[in-house]
Amino acid sequence: MKKYVPYLIATLFVFSISCESASKPSLIKSEKNVRTIKADDIKKSYKEYAINYLKVSESRVNEELAKIKYDITFCKVTYEAVDPSGNTKILSGLIGYPNLPDNEKEKPLTIVSVQHGTLFSESEAPSFNTFKDAGTLRDALTLIPPAHENGYIIVVPDYFGYGSDEKDIHYYEVRPSLAEAARKLIEAIPSFTKDKSLHTDTSRLFLFGYSEGGFATMSTLKSFSENRSNFTDIITVAGAGAYDKVATATHVIQQTTGDSPNFTASYLWVLLTYNTVYGINKDLNQLVQPDLIPVIEKYAGTDKIMQSKQIPSAPSKAFSPEFVKGIVERTDNAFMKALEDNDVSDFNALGKVELVHGTKDTWVPTFNTDSAFIRLQKREVDVDKYLYDGGTHSTTYPVFVLKALSKL
Repeated sequence: MKKYVPYLIATLFVFSISCESASKPSLIKSEKNVRTIKADDIKKSYKEYAINYLKVSESRVNEELAKIKYDITFCKVTYEAVDPSGNTKILSGLIGYPNLPDNEKEKPLTIVSVQHGTLFSESEAPSFNTFKDAGTLRDALTLIPPAHENGYIIVVPDYFGYGSDEKDIHYYEVRPSLAEAARKLIEAIPSFTKDKSLHTDTSRLFLFGYSEGGFATMSTLKSFSENRSNFTDIITVAGAGAYDKVATATHVIQQTTGDSPNFTASYLWVLLTYNTVYGINKDLNQLVQPDLIPVIEKYAGTDKIMQSKQIPSAPSKAFSPEFVKGIVERTDNAFMKALEDNDVSDFNALGKVELVHGTKDTWVPTFNTDSAFIRLQKREVDVDKYLYDGGTHSTTYPVFVLKALSKL
């Protein structure tokens, strides 16, 4: 009898897992179809975009277009995630999947998660995209993977504060909330595909993102690396993110010049968000200069500070001298802890990582990529970096897109 016990236990274990899987409810709370796009339409619009905007040779474009095989369907979905205060929220995101023919229904689809960059308006949330112009820069990373011959399903989380959660604030550049929003949508995909009689590869995962999306991508990778799941074969391409928050804050708030009011506003947004999320609760007169207080108060509790034209382009003219001193000398313990909690430049990252940055990026300093590359190398992470010579924060984005797509 003893020789049958291991077999019996194994059988019961498999049976229990199967029953659990069969009865497990979908993690997707709602679903609304957005649009179905033909593979031929994607080829046409992408060819024009790649040649005219990305400046890719026609031969290279034709080589890539040959890999576009499937018509794709996009839908807006909602799912649950927990915010920094421990409250369960209903978040939204975009999912795109290939319309597989019947003879390919068993094909396992690999998840590609794209973390979007800074939004200037709530209307720019990914789940609001109707793909009226399927050849735009914004859409390239979203359109190509699900149409690809290898079989991918694309997910693009809106994040907290956007889409279905628009009435609440966006936790701008807050590592745990960005990772939570992305990870929960990724983890909902197996149940989503099951409902569609599709199959998901639950071991392999692609993570792509630029700017805030680059930071969100590394935040999500950190989550999967430190809290293991089935996804262990992870390919990450992160571009121009502020991975080292302490060094970035120290550098930026001392700058006497800046690209535009948006430049300073983005860093004000980060620090004002940390002030709230981490319970630091400094008064505005402790953070910004007196003449800026009425401007900041107008946008308090909103995600609209990037729309202000009254923010000085030079950060040094925005922040109070005492606050700057506390960051530079690292004596502001509360803010230093918040900044350190949002560092994603130094951890035991799973899989392969490629960091992309422009050498002339004045918005997010290139040292973020240099530091992360060195620190990850020291941890024996499989990491590479690509520095685009002369690239700014905006002109490097197309280069990042091509780097990401080349991994598929």
